[in-house]
Amino acid sequence: MSLFRIPKGLVSEIHGLCSRFWWGSSEKIRMLLWAYWTRLYANKNIGGLGFHDLNVFNKALLAKQGWRLVKTPDSLVARVLKGIYYPTSSFLKADYKKRGSLIWNNLCWGRELLEEGSRW
Repeated sequence: MSLFRIPKGLVSEIHGLCSRFWWGSSEKIRMLLWAYWTRLYANKNIGGLGFHDLNVFNKALLAKQGWRLVKTPDSLVARVLKGIYYPTSSFLKADYKKRGSLIWNNLCWGRELLEEGSRW
């Protein structure tokens, strides 16, 4: 999960499992909905249950790996990726490659979160 983007179909399937567990319904029996999804996903500090949105959580983990490339440029992974994908620039300025590896494309997707939250 920290290197690969979770497919949307799998995310919706996991959300369905969580909702069936939380609301006690099965495929044949629908039960009463005790809380809205917004309340389930709300932070515990404001009265929610603190569930994580899997897409957001997955993107945060990929951004964390990208940040690791920025902070430890001498690591083996950072040197290999730099040699292949951004030999003359930094990870934050590297171009997205349509024919890049699955891991590289996923790291670029997570990099969007780094770009939104960085201040230089």
